[in-house]
Amino acid sequence: MKPKNASLTCETDYFSTRCTDDILVFRYKGNSLLASTIIKAKEMALEVFKRAEAHPRIRIVVLMHAPRKPRREEYLSFFDMVTSARLPETSVMRLYSAVDQLILYFLSSDLFFVAANRGKVLPMMIAISLACDYRILGDDTAIQNPALELGLISKGGAPFFLRHHLPKGKIYELLLSRQDITAREAVAMGLGDRCLSTDNFEQNVMAVAAEFAALPPRSLCLAKRLINFSVADAADYLAYENKHLLSAMHQAKMGVKCD
Repeated sequence: MKPKNASLTCETDYFSTRCTDDILVFRYKGNSLLASTIIKAKEMALEVFKRAEAHPRIRIVVLMHAPRKPRREEYLSFFDMVTSARLPETSVMRLYSAVDQLILYFLSSDLFFVAANRGKVLPMMIAISLACDYRILGDDTAIQNPALELGLISKGGAPFFLRHHLPKGKIYELLLSRQDITAREAVAMGLGDRCLSTDNFEQNVMAVAAEFAALPPRSLCLAKRLINFSVADAADYLAYENKHLLSAMHQAKMGVKCD
């Protein structure tokens, strides 16, 4: 017997899901930054995606980020808790590992992922969306960059994904910006594909997802596989990124210069 859409509907402490025809809506809850350090939360999310991939109808997944997303202060607080030993250093590695696994799954899965962000957003969340197949930003989006205050850059593979789309100088400007980046600036940089009004935002996001869902499934899958051929070495890059980010964080903690 074929599974029903209801089998993909769930409510957890970390996210909720619902099905609309042939689209799965995955909605993050609360502070997804801290949730990403919880192994159970990551495994539950990946399990939902795998069940969706096995479903006979679901081909589109909309990642709807919660209006209450981690912001600059929460990002800085997270790393402060690590450096002050209130959280173990392994929390950072768990965070980075969760980000890596999501990115690699989004790239390799035959599901078509649509990322929808609005409001204040961390670069890490935007970077994760670069592994998705289509990115939508609300016109109130402001991408903050608190990593600079820690002497770091954001995790998520942004240099890897943007290296073929932007000149090197523009990537430096993006990674090292002290100013918030607006939605329209982000779309111009290739961080998003479409900017939508926050009025009826979710309804309009679903309309875009429905356009993709209406396409022949085989055509959509084939296009994704061919487009993602150029990111075959993503796993190597992400491991390289982790090595340098963790080294830089340790050097900052010890008060030594970057080597």
